[in-house]
Amino acid sequence: MMKRYLAHRVIVDDIDYGMSIITINDDYSMSVEPYEAEIHSTRFINGVLTVITLTPGQPPLLFANGKPLPLD
Repeated sequence: MMKRYLAHRVIVDDIDYGMSIITINDDYSMSVEPYEAEIHSTRFINGVLTVITLTPGQPPLLFANGKPLPLD
């Protein structure tokens, strides 16, 4: 199931995107877009969302303000 997050700062593999929306698709591909408007079914993270990809096609590691965030 696709997941979408909005955070004050989104950091993916050491790249800081600032306030953005990240979408993680069923195949674990990701897209990051600057925040422009609210999108339905988007989880808000008050602070920093850090995403680390270890292997393409595998679930990334997510951290909200330094604490592990389950993808499920």
